[in-house]
Amino acid sequence: MKGQTVLLGGFILAGLALMGLNGYLLFRSPFPANLPPPQENSPTAASETATPTQAALTPTVTLPETAAPAETVVPTAAPTAAPAYPPPPTAPLSPTPAALPPAARVDGLRRRGQVYPLSCEAHIAVTLAAWYGVPLDEKAFQAALPLSDNPEEGFAGDVHGGWGQTPPNDYGVHAPPVAALLRAYGVPAQARRGMTWQELRAEIAAGRPVGVWVVGHVGRGAPTFFTAADGSLVTVARFEHTVIVIGYTPTEVTIQDGAGIYTRSVGDFLHSWSVLGNMALTIGP
Repeated sequence: MKGQTVLLGGFILAGLALMGLNGYLLFRSPFPANLPPPQENSPTAASETATPTQAALTPTVTLPETAAPAETVVPTAAPTAAPAYPPPPTAPLSPTPAALPPAARVDGLRRRGQVYPLSCEAHIAVTLAAWYGVPLDEKAFQAALPLSDNPEEGFAGDVHGGWGQTPPNDYGVHAPPVAALLRAYGVPAQARRGMTWQELRAEIAAGRPVGVWVVGHVGRGAPTFFTAADGSLVTVARFEHTVIVIGYTPTEVTIQDGAGIYTRSVGDFLHSWSVLGNMALTIGP
C-alpha cells in the first residue's frame, strides 16, 4: 500500500512537471525580446514568411522606373540632289548630220521622158525601181494605181488631163499609194512626210536617190485644201509635180525628172518642197 502511494505520487509530480514545461513552451514568444512581433500587413512578415507551396523564398528585385526615351527630332534639311550621271552613249545615225559631206551625187539613173501628161508619179516610181534593180513598165504601173478623188488614197482625175488643176479635177497622186504599189512589186519604198533637209541629204550621201513632191519644175507655189468624198481634208497644190533629187552642194540641188537633169538653188528647192509638207519617196535600205 505504501509502495503504491509512493508510485502514485511520483506520477503526479512528473505530470505537474510536464504541464509546466508545456505552458512555458506555449506562451514563450519566438522572437527576440528586443524586436517587436511582425504585424499582419507588415512587408517584413510577407517577405520572411514562406507559403506552404514555396520551396524557398526568392528575393524580389525592383528596378527603378525609367522614363520613355524622348523622340529624337531630326532637323529637316534641303533634299540632296541625286548625283548626275552622264547619259549612256547612243549609237549614231548612219550617216550623222555632222558627218554629211558638203556635196554628194547619185549617178546611173535611167533617163526617159514620162509617158502621159500627168504620169510624173509613175515615172519617178519606175525610175527608182530600175535603180533598185526591179524593172517596171510605166504604163502598167500607172494602170495599177488605185483611183480616188483623195490623192492620199489613189490617183485623182484623168492621167491624160491638163496640168495645173486640183481635185476633184485632173491632178495626180501623193506618196502613200505610190509607195504601197512599189512594195507590192518587191521594192522597199517608204512614203515620207515632214522629211528634213538633213535627212534628204543623208539619203543622197548614202547613195540613195529620193523622189519628192514639189510645185512645177521646182518653182514657187502655195498649198490649197480639198475635202474629199470620204470627208478627209487634204492639202493639195496647183501644178503638183514629182522629181528625183540625185545630188546637192552647199548652194544647189540637182534634180532629175521626165524633162531631164537640172539644178535649183537650195532656197528655191526648199520652198517648193515645203508646199506639200516635204513629201518624199525613199527606197531601202
